[in-house]
Amino acid sequence: MAASAVPYTRLPDSPTRSEALQALSTSINPRIVSSTDQEKIDTSGRGGRPSLVRLVSAAGRKGHATRKVPLPVFICVGLLLCYGIVSRAKQGPSTTHGSMSWRTQTTLQLDPRGNPIVDFESFPVPEEWSCNPFKQFGRMFVDVDEATNNYWKPYDEACPPSTMMKGLPLNMTTRGKDGTFGRHRKGPLRSHDTTIPAGRSSKNPIPGYEFLYNRTILLQGGFLFLSQPREKSVSLTTLLSNPTGDSMERLHLIDFCNFLGGNLSNIDPHHPASPPTYRKPMPTILGADGKETTASIEAKQARRAAEDMWDDRPNSWFYTRPWVCDLKEYNTTMINVFTWGMQDMEDAFQTEEFFHGPAMWLQRFHNITIPLLHNLAEYLNRPQILKPDFIELASGFWDLRGFTEQDFISRGIPRPYPMDTDLAFGSVGEDREKLWVLQMKEAVHTVARTFVGPNGNARDGPVISWRTLHHPKRNNYTPYSRAFAMDQLARKTLHEMRVKSLNTYPSAIETAKRSLIETTDRIFHNSHTEQTKGDSIDYGFDERIRVSEFGNLILGQEHHFKDFLHPDILPGSYLWCDMLLYE
Repeated sequence: MAASAVPYTRLPDSPTRSEALQALSTSINPRIVSSTDQEKIDTSGRGGRPSLVRLVSAAGRKGHATRKVPLPVFICVGLLLCYGIVSRAKQGPSTTHGSMSWRTQTTLQLDPRGNPIVDFESFPVPEEWSCNPFKQFGRMFVDVDEATNNYWKPYDEACPPSTMMKGLPLNMTTRGKDGTFGRHRKGPLRSHDTTIPAGRSSKNPIPGYEFLYNRTILLQGGFLFLSQPREKSVSLTTLLSNPTGDSMERLHLIDFCNFLGGNLSNIDPHHPASPPTYRKPMPTILGADGKETTASIEAKQARRAAEDMWDDRPNSWFYTRPWVCDLKEYNTTMINVFTWGMQDMEDAFQTEEFFHGPAMWLQRFHNITIPLLHNLAEYLNRPQILKPDFIELASGFWDLRGFTEQDFISRGIPRPYPMDTDLAFGSVGEDREKLWVLQMKEAVHTVARTFVGPNGNARDGPVISWRTLHHPKRNNYTPYSRAFAMDQLARKTLHEMRVKSLNTYPSAIETAKRSLIETTDRIFHNSHTEQTKGDSIDYGFDERIRVSEFGNLILGQEHHFKDFLHPDILPGSYLWCDMLLYE
């Protein structure tokens, strides 16, 4: 993929160097090279791409036939070209089966609007796995009496269903429609999936999945983060999860923890790892005498009293306070943090008996999630909690609830809202959609900046998986017509973020170009390098972002719901756990 050419400032005392850099820029974006220039430039024979040395030499000839490029520049170009080739070789061949991965393609097809046509869901899979079953056309097998009989089976017989959860000790049966399971022995048995290495040794006496050791999984505001390194053999230490205002992640975490026999804890306000009570900043209003007014003082007192009251409601802690699952056998931690959606809907939600601030997703991330991670890392003596390796995000259902509140309140319709109206099933509205997209992008970017790679690079950070919305039963709070629309909007936004990241992908040529600029800056004592440090962050969304198809795969199972919104433990939570382990 061609990157954009970078304009360079022509130096009066070094015209040859400036032209050389300009020619190198055109090699990064061939579209700006004229047909005459193309005829003059000899190619290296590798896909028709001009060699860097010949490009620099051609630039020196253009318009200045008598000038020659200084020898140091030739030397630098040659060394950097070799470096780029070696760097590309170190990446190794693609492990994708079938067609070539989009990451290894030298050119990308463009749609009529000039946007790259990329199937980001065609991720390379380990060689011992033939495919990702959750990305295949298939059907859901359901058994409410036997957990291991719940799985997604592709129609393509060459793609076997996942057995990640089947290998765990789930020798229990449902006790009733509520999906309650009996407790089981601690620690998973050997996996039935032969593609996962497992076994006993003197150093590892516990049979189980190697990748479940020493990890952290986080679910944030409908967003899930899972610590998982990029190597084949990985360990799982901490799992943190936050529902997006709904209880999906909380229920998933609790069920996952029960499947594995972990220890569940509700992080109530009195827990040692609990974040401090959130105190909303209140403005100070001064009177004509320069002193704070009585109304200002009383407003601050009223706000503090409300926040103390929200903290002192034990019956609500179960729903919206963080949850932690400690899997001691694996030294793994799962964490769930509740959120109320992207927008600040405190005015609509503060009357709920389980409400506590702040109401905005980003505010909860900064004031609850981050302090909680630090507290848990110290409380459990697991510093890896601060660096999750897998992140699942989701937001939508509480956003829809907020839209419904706005629609009915604006029309003077009080609660309980009538069920025989289609008011909440209409369009979300372009203004609200645009605002939601802006807030979603800011949330994803904030997460990507917060959790980076071991070297501090955002591109090398953990995978960010977006959980898609499922189809709820008919209700006004999360109308299915709007749920589908918001899911489509999220997918479109994520795709655009991934496409945009392609422009910042560090190819060998781009690496050589930047290195050449820095080297020649030192040779010619130019300050160009300082001018390029303000470039945007390379988030690497083309590699980091994934889309979990949980919402699509659970479609048609509405008769296995706890209520109008939440799927039963079977097949819902079991399928989610299977997908989580696979990722």
